[in-house]
Amino acid sequence: MSSRQVSTVGITSLGIEHTNLLGSTIEEIAWQKAGIMKPGSIAFTIDQQPIGALKVLKQRAAEKKVRDFWGNKEVYRLRRPA
Repeated sequence: MSSRQVSTVGITSLGIEHTNLLGSTIEEIAWQKAGIMKPGSIAFTIDQQPIGALKVLKQRAAEKKVRDFWGNKEVYRLRRPA
């Protein structure tokens, strides 16, 4: 499996410490961080993400064709495994 074909990705807690690089809001930072998601992978995040960040992560997971997204103790099945 190459570095671009990952099976699982995780996004830890999001904070505003990197606003000069990733954006000025938690939603903008979430959008940037979700760039690591890969098609067909399983993505997860911590249970304490702010609602706005979780919404962005879930949207990006769908855009990136992630198979399953785990967030706030729920699983969002986005694609059937091939």
